[in-house]
Amino acid sequence: MNGESGDAAAARGPPTNADETRVLPGRERDVEETRVDQSRDRDAVDEARVTLATRVDAQAPREARAPARIGRYLIIETLGKGGMGVVYAAYDPELNRKVAIKVLRGQAGQDARARLRREAQAMAQLSHPNVVRVYDVGIEGDEVFVAMDLVEGQDLRHWVRRERPGWQALVDVFVEAGRGLAAAHAVGIVHRDFKPDNVLIGEARGASPRRVQVADFGLAKLGGAPAEDPPQREELLRTHESLLVTPLTRADAIVGTPAYMSPEQFHGSAPDHLSDQYAFCVALWETLFRERPFAGVSMRALKNNIVLGVRRPPPAGSKVPRWLLRLCDRGLAKDPRERFASMDALLAEIARHRRRPRWHWAALALGFAGLGALALWAVAPPPQAPAITPCRDGEAQLVGVWDDATRTAGAEGFAATKLVYADDVWRGAARRLDAYRDAWLAGYVDACEATRVRAVQSQELLDRRVGCLSRARLQLGALAGMFARADEPVVKRAIDAVEALPDLERCADTLALQTAVAPPDAALRERLASVEERLAELRGLLLARKYKDALALAEPLQAEAAALEYPPINISARHVLADAQAGAGALEQASAQLEAALWEALASGHDEPVLDLLIRLVGFEGEERARLDRARLWGDHADAVLKRRGEPALARARWLGVRGIVEIKAGDHDVARAMLEEAIRLRVASSGEDSHVANLYNSLGAVELRTGHYDAAERLFSRALALRQESCGALHPDLINPLNNLALALERQGKYDEAVAALDRCLALLAATSGEDHPNYGLVLGNRGFMVHLAGRDDEAAPGMERGVAILEAALGPEHPALANPIALLAEFRIEAGDVDAAAPLFQRAYDLRVAAFGVDHPGLALPIAGLARVKLARGQRAGVVDELRRALELIKAEPDPGDVAVIQFTLAEALWTSGARDEAVLRAREALAAALEAGANSAKRRAAIETWLFEHTKSSGPATGGAE
Repeated sequence: MNGESGDAAAARGPPTNADETRVLPGRERDVEETRVDQSRDRDAVDEARVTLATRVDAQAPREARAPARIGRYLIIETLGKGGMGVVYAAYDPELNRKVAIKVLRGQAGQDARARLRREAQAMAQLSHPNVVRVYDVGIEGDEVFVAMDLVEGQDLRHWVRRERPGWQALVDVFVEAGRGLAAAHAVGIVHRDFKPDNVLIGEARGASPRRVQVADFGLAKLGGAPAEDPPQREELLRTHESLLVTPLTRADAIVGTPAYMSPEQFHGSAPDHLSDQYAFCVALWETLFRERPFAGVSMRALKNNIVLGVRRPPPAGSKVPRWLLRLCDRGLAKDPRERFASMDALLAEIARHRRRPRWHWAALALGFAGLGALALWAVAPPPQAPAITPCRDGEAQLVGVWDDATRTAGAEGFAATKLVYADDVWRGAARRLDAYRDAWLAGYVDACEATRVRAVQSQELLDRRVGCLSRARLQLGALAGMFARADEPVVKRAIDAVEALPDLERCADTLALQTAVAPPDAALRERLASVEERLAELRGLLLARKYKDALALAEPLQAEAAALEYPPINISARHVLADAQAGAGALEQASAQLEAALWEALASGHDEPVLDLLIRLVGFEGEERARLDRARLWGDHADAVLKRRGEPALARARWLGVRGIVEIKAGDHDVARAMLEEAIRLRVASSGEDSHVANLYNSLGAVELRTGHYDAAERLFSRALALRQESCGALHPDLINPLNNLALALERQGKYDEAVAALDRCLALLAATSGEDHPNYGLVLGNRGFMVHLAGRDDEAAPGMERGVAILEAALGPEHPALANPIALLAEFRIEAGDVDAAAPLFQRAYDLRVAAFGVDHPGLALPIAGLARVKLARGQRAGVVDELRRALELIKAEPDPGDVAVIQFTLAEALWTSGARDEAVLRAREALAAALEAGANSAKRRAAIETWLFEHTKSSGPATGGAE
């Protein structure tokens, strides 16, 4: 469901640092409709009545013979000419293949050339069976050319006029075209000029079925790029009528073909995926009824009809079903917010209606026919036995996998745990499993009908698609079985487990399936099925984070898989084993298994898991082993594979999310922010805000927190919290991390009482779900203690912090590194209260714990070092203090929280002053003041102290000296 394979989703290992419990510090008028005549092909008449273009400008057609060569491409023939340019068939001598070369009309200025080059390069990154592939873009003279796949066939408009297909065949074509649009949208590309002329229908060749591809993304633009300046409203009204069917391509004009433009585009809004959907539905209506939905022989009439939603009614006697009309109605909504959320959602609705049984129509006919039907029965011959409808056996395959019985068993299993959040989680999980079941059935019917009904797909490809669906069914069944035997870890991770089920869109990716390793021989299939069933069960254990149980079963199963000598099954087994090893702490063995699985996949040509394995290696090396250079290297490999595959949105979102956390660990917060923001955009556009997006919000919030953008962090943590609550209910322990992080963001803004309230809710959740002896309870209790101190309630502060440390010591032992932060908090409280003697051993212990766990160069050492320096200064000890504080400043550069920087800089200023280096002392104090100002409300007291110090030490200071220890 999230774009991962079962193996990739099986386990993510321990929670990432960005998702752990964190610790403190650190949005006209009426018009008369113009009707041309009653022709079914009215728009052909519209086009005939419109005066041809007479403008003489740089874009006028040039009648010239085809050049011999464009760039490195040898021109074969002219394929066509249009408003945008000329298209040639050409030969690429370097890659030994025929291509299409489109030369865009007009003398391209430098800016225009750069824009067109960028847009074509964006398209070159997209590889999808329903999109014409762009290979190259270049400049020849003063014109831009684009090299693309040569599709031998015809465009949709000519195909409809020649074939006169029925609505079912038209919908088949539009579903394929819609998939191409959806793929472009998934990587942020907007077509901006979708119409029948830009849908190409390739000829069927041998066993290869006819392919439908969307072409001419020459107007496409990355969705996130700045919009071009829109024209003034009246400029459109003055435009010549011929432009009704001509693309607008001027850099300062609304871009697209007016007859297919959405209302918001006429108002000057930038095209987006919803305006593409609108054009898609205009084209669908046009091909269904042989007329466009909006009349208009002039630009003014057309614009008014579109903007006001004045639409032609469907022709009388049309056989187009009502559900399809309703779908068009929604896609043509004036308000883009009332359309489908995405092309994927529109296509899913088509699939849902097309798979509905039709028995109820017969029943309805009987109800209206009454006695007439009975009278006919007396004279009519006996009816033939009803034909068995093909491709309707999918539900039978889900019996015992996910049906009423297994749903009931799961509900009972969750209830038996008696967890306070079990009911909420079950409702969310069951709803998602129902949706997954529906999607599986739709995919099965589509795969089957493509071969047995529509005859556009080979039997071999059907077998591959069904095999893919069968593996997903196994995983679904294993998860349902685990739910029936639920315990606390299963319930806790249930939503994540459902959202990690295999992505069913992979089972419709015919291009990838055709290039996959051949299916096994019949003799092997039974043995493979047994291994696959057990692998599915193991993935369930991993999703519940039962690593030791999984490891005990994974090792012998991998050996059994290897003996079968069928790479795909052994690669899956290695991946599962590696995840079990990583979860159980055997990191070296896990690393070796992951790499072995990757090399075997590459050597055998089994490309499907390569990306999953690479992304897993990025997270494993970066998050679990903190080997950032290796993580980045694997990340570069994953990026290359993503680009080769056309950058599928969900896969790229996964990569960006994992890589973003690696960059957080490396301290490169700008890179991390950009990656996480893009991951969120892709994920939300593809599947909405789900639990994965909640995790991304949490990670991005951590970036904003570390860089001093506390209001942004507050918004992100609040949204992560809301999504988690919508998903899991108000009592789920997954609310604890965003609550604790939210408290930290509130604290940094000086909203102490709100922060305490958030931590109180954390503690209540922890007590209800984990108990008051759980180490996380101790961590949050310590956080709360320091928070009430900041709120001015010191009588509550020390007892809470001390009890938090005691709980952690009892649960984890006295040497665990998790103790360092709460101990440092207690030390900070003590020194601010003036109790230097109590603070000193606490700062030292926090320092020692972090050195033992992370070494001597970890940024977490900066504050304990500064704390120990403050102790020395309070005791009048100056020796070595300046050097220690300079070291603390160097360490904190990796994670430069402004409030913490202010503490260290100000302490250094005090030390420098006492050592006689007064000029540098004043400089450091001013730098501390700037950091405190950046830190905001949380550093108000410190800012006041620094301002006072600067006033006192600069108003009448004597000659400054330059020497420092």
